[in-house]
Amino acid sequence: MFRIVNSIRIAANSQHIKEKVKKLPNINKWRLNSTSLLVNEVKKQEICFGQKCYVSNKQETCFTRISIQQLWCSLEKKKFHTSPVRNVPPVFLLLIKPLGKIAAIVFGKTIKVWWLKLPPERRETIRLGVRKNRWKFYTIFGLIPSGFLLYYVAHLEENPITGRRRFIIVSEEQMMNFAQLELEAQIEAHQGNFLPPSHPAFKRVTNVCNRLLKSNRDMKQIQSRKWLVTVVDEPSVKNAFVLPTGHIFMFTGLLSECMNDDQLSIILAHEMSHVILNHSAEQISNLGFLDMILVIPFLLIWVVLPDAAAAITHWVSDYLSRLMFHLPFSRALETEADTFGLQLAAR
Repeated sequence: MFRIVNSIRIAANSQHIKEKVKKLPNINKWRLNSTSLLVNEVKKQEICFGQKCYVSNKQETCFTRISIQQLWCSLEKKKFHTSPVRNVPPVFLLLIKPLGKIAAIVFGKTIKVWWLKLPPERRETIRLGVRKNRWKFYTIFGLIPSGFLLYYVAHLEENPITGRRRFIIVSEEQMMNFAQLELEAQIEAHQGNFLPPSHPAFKRVTNVCNRLLKSNRDMKQIQSRKWLVTVVDEPSVKNAFVLPTGHIFMFTGLLSECMNDDQLSIILAHEMSHVILNHSAEQISNLGFLDMILVIPFLLIWVVLPDAAAAITHWVSDYLSRLMFHLPFSRALETEADTFGLQLAAR
């Protein structure tokens, strides 16, 4: 609905609707009378009424007929609003796996001990009750996976760069706060091993990073971060990574393996791609969500099976989940970073 600048006159036959319109917020100078004209004073503004459009270069009055029901429906839409997205803290997603395992073991064994202590008559009564209300239990067990599925679908979003649909339940602000904690931990862990800006190795890494950033400066994900270089003098560590905050860590052990700046550029572009494509949030979201789902079957394992068999089954299930989901998912992210990193380095 176009913006109302001055007074509006509306025909209304229903006194009930008149009173509702009078109480509407953010509407100035509403007046109801017997006319059926909607008046809007405009200045240098195009207004469309049905199939006709009128352009005014000076202040004048435009008229159109409109029913009170149509106007009321349009104004009622202003009251609707979307609920804010509920994001999950990254720390919770990282802790859900160890805490979920402990909770499954503790509660599973507790339920099993409680069941074994019940007298036979009480157990039989519970079994009969379950059989009698089995459809209720079927419904409950059917709603649980349906709820997880709906939650998953509701948090799918499109990667603005690759166009791939991905599941993310961590906000950018949460990831930045989490990355800041990781940055402080890395600084504390390698304190005293940082090379100064005047060191040739530091200058080499900085020059390559500046070349990458300059050639890809048109990307919003590049512009929105303050990229900082840190070179850690640890020859035994062959590693490099970039935090979501834009802090680039390069270890001299990996730097010495780069025969030329082109090889170094490929490595840095790959690590920067993880940040640009927001792989950290995606990985934490997906793996944490899977760990939340697995808490229920792990709990049932410890309820149904003896302790020794439950421990073996739990370990096998955990191993299969890593083999069938964790590793393929991580490899898919690495492959995507390889592809996009080559594009960054080639520009």
